[in-house]
Formats: sequence, structure tokens, C-alpha cells
Amino acid sequence: MKRLATSFCFFSAACWLLGSVGYLLLVRVMPDGAVFGSWFRMVEYHYQYPYQYIFVVAVAYGLTAAVWARFLGHLTGLKRVVSIVAVMFVALALSSVPGGLLWGIHDVQAGFVPRLPVLRHNLMWAATTGLTFGWVIIGLSIPYNILGCVAAYAVTHYGQKILIFQQPFQPTPGNPRI
Repeated sequence: MKRLATSFCFFSAACWLLGSVGYLLLVRVMPDGAVFGSWFRMVEYHYQYPYQYIFVVAVAYGLTAAVWARFLGHLTGLKRVVSIVAVMFVALALSSVPGGLLWGIHDVQAGFVPRLPVLRHNLMWAATTGLTFGWVIIGLSIPYNILGCVAAYAVTHYGQKILIFQQPFQPTPGNPRI
């Protein structure tokens, strides 16, 4: 359990740090600082609070990658590549619902506070919309999404292989533990 918690913290922190640095670099390079995609006439809370949305994805990725590293990190070859790509897709699917909820919460913070039954309905709608249309926003966020996929693959592959789930040291007759 300690290894799982450690790997969750490592993967989440690495994802959030690399995602934030990537955002900082791209916001300076992209025309008008447009790093993320958006719909026509969409309220763009992801530009006002980018690090919160990056954090939501980082936590979902940390959960997914930690479970992957624990149970499927031993895979090699094409199976490993396919499983790491699956980790990225599962993490994005998991982050879509809380990302939509976060959008709904930001909508309330902007001053659109209805009565409680309507608020609950609006938050459920935001979560469902995040799951349904979050993929479009991610797809429109070129080149951020491409750089994110490359970084996520590298962190998942090397993070598990080098840092997290190495076998404990086994002393051998020619190599005693010092």
C-alpha cells in the first residue's frame, strides 16, 4: 500500500509539474496565449484557472498510472506500449467528470448561483457535459495535448521502470548486502 501511495504521489506530481511547465511555455508561444481548445461562445474558465484543471487531470493520471504500475508494469514490448496508451485514455476519461464539475463550480463562483435544486441539476449537467464534451476540448488543445501525451508516456514508462516498482535488493553469494 505504501508503494501504491508513493507511486500515486510521484505520478500526480510529475504530471502536474510537467503540465504546468508546458502550459507556461506554450502560453508565451501560442497566438493570443490560446493553449486550450474551446467551443464557440463557451465560457473559458480553463483559461482563468488553468492549474486547477491541470491538477484534476494530474490526480486522475496519478491514480491510473499507480494502479497500472502495480499490476501491469511488468509488461514488455507492444503490450507495454498499448497499456501505457490505455493509461492515458483512462486518465482522461476519469478526469472528464471532475473537470466538468470544476467548470460548474467556477460558473457558480462567477455569480450564477441558482436555488439548491437547480444548482444540483446544473452541477450534474456539468459533470455529464464534461464526460461527453471534455474529449472535444482535449482534442482541440493542439499542441498541448500532443506534448502531454509524449510526456505522459515517458513519465509512465520510465517512472515505473526506474523509480517506483523495482524489485527489492536480493543479496547473492557474489554480491552481499553491505
